Amino acid sequence: MNFFERAEKLGHSVDALQKGHQISSTISVPNVDELKALLDDGAGEDVRAEREQNMLAAVPAGTNQPYDATLLRKVQSYVYGNGTLDYNDHQQLGKVFPVQVLAVSAANITYNGHVDLGKSQVMIVLNYGTVTMNDQSYVTVENSTLTYTADVLIRNGSAPAGYGDFNILGVAGTPGTTGATGATGGSGSTGKNGNCSSAGIAGDSGQNGNAGATGGTGAPGTPGGDGLPSMPATITITQSIQQASSLVIYTSSGQGGNGGQGGNGGPGGRGGNGGNGATCGCTGSGAGNGNSGGQGGNGGQGGQGGNGVNANGTVTIYVPGNFVNNVHNVSVPAAPGMGGAGGNGGAGGAGGSGGSGGKHNGNGSGGSSGGVGNTGSVGAQGSKTGQPAVISVKPY
Repeated sequence: MNFFERAEKLGHSVDALQKGHQISSTISVPNVDELKALLDDGAGEDVRAEREQNMLAAVPAGTNQPYDATLLRKVQSYVYGNGTLDYNDHQQLGKVFPVQVLAVSAANITYNGHVDLGKSQVMIVLNYGTVTMNDQSYVTVENSTLTYTADVLIRNGSAPAGYGDFNILGVAGTPGTTGATGATGGSGSTGKNGNCSSAGIAGDSGQNGNAGATGGTGAPGTPGGDGLPSMPATITITQSIQQASSLVIYTSSGQGGNGGQGGNGGPGGRGGNGGNGATCGCTGSGAGNGNSGGQGGNGGQGGQGGNGVNANGTVTIYVPGNFVNNVHNVSVPAAPGMGGAGGNGGAGGAGGSGGSGGKHNGNGSGGSSGGVGNTGSVGAQGSKTGQPAVISVKPY
């Protein structure tokens, strides 16, 4: 099929496209048979069989797989290859459909800088006549099944460092949140005041205050989320690739999110004040000393990092036969998320004040400040690395 034939299949007006308009639509596909018909480009059984083999190279097979994974494999085999679905499969798929397909057609389109084709959409179908990619342009699709077809690709220059021309990606897991701050330690009670045992005779001195309580430990940070996988992608250039000496396809699935930072420790409680001495005629009793402030609470432990996830399908590239050896592949594993940093230790509480001395007695001494709490421990790194998609380059 050429560009206009593909556009008609998507329900896009050829007349409007010939006038230079770009058409975008959302197609509600009621069932898997209609999805197969929508994506059918007229290829014969031998070509469909090859496509199926390429697409499913890294998709799990076998009865020991979860039913969802097995059903996904069967659907991909049915839609893109020559597979079949039984009654039970159709019953299960009835719970999924209808699905919404984003479809775009344009006779000519130019890319500058970063071009985001979509994120976490069920299916994206892009149909172009001529695509011009200017220097430092690159395209990304994240966690979305992509069918991308163009008659002609003109590649001027290259992508920026760290990117391919086409980038098939997952989505990183959400980062964890910071834990709550620990509670403030309670204040120490004030020491009992001194007294006079009888008129003019000093009795008990003022007592020392009690120490402030230790601040509460900060709450742990929450775990980072697991990544979302990269999805199957088919990129087809039917006629020619111009200007470029090479084309780079990059893929990586979703890495784990970083764990949240542990909560800060709570402040230590203020030390209790010393009790006052008593004045007893011509003499008096001594004052109590203030006690030390409470130790600051320890910081909470950082949250555990999320897991990287495996790709959920392969990336297949069809290009003119004389360009197959010029397509370069970069596949990068999806790293697990890093553990969150530990929370900061809480500040020590202030020392209590010394009591006032009775007649002929000095005031009590103030208490010392409490020590700072310990920093919380770093959270554990995620435990799984996600495997990238297999990239297959074939002549069109």
